[in-house]
Amino acid sequence: MKVDLRSLRSIQDYWWQFWRVVNAIEHSEPAFQAILTMGKTLLTDPSVTSTGTAQIRASIAHDLAGFKANGQMATGLSMDCIWQKFKPDTVSTYDRLQALLTLIGLADQFDNIVWQLEAPIEALASLRESIGDAVDEATKSDASVEPLIEVGQMGCAIIEKCLRVHRN
Repeated sequence: MKVDLRSLRSIQDYWWQFWRVVNAIEHSEPAFQAILTMGKTLLTDPSVTSTGTAQIRASIAHDLAGFKANGQMATGLSMDCIWQKFKPDTVSTYDRLQALLTLIGLADQFDNIVWQLEAPIEALASLRESIGDAVDEATKSDASVEPLIEVGQMGCAIIEKCLRVHRN
């Protein structure tokens, strides 16, 4: 199936405009209504309705159908749809939050020292991605993060010791 890149680009541009409006620090009802109308118009525009973009257009149209133009934003119903789509994952307890913040602090500590190592950049980037994945997974699940914290503390201590030895 051939995709019309111009059509796909138009849809991509719209998506990022929509993203900026819903993530704006200050909410603007007129901007929200305008972006909804623009999306509905774009998705029915004959110049954008190529066969290759049908699936993505249908998906976006389905998501936009959850929003009612002209008035629903004031009732909070449209904001509820936005919240359900973009809400962040949260932890269930205060102790869990403290443990997760400790894990994030270790990831930051790792970021500050790891680039001083003389190792292949691919390996360092892969290691950092693994740490990020572990933090994400720890946020989403209720699995214990204490073993990760212990390993992270040990790993950072070993790296710092190696760097001190290497400098001397």
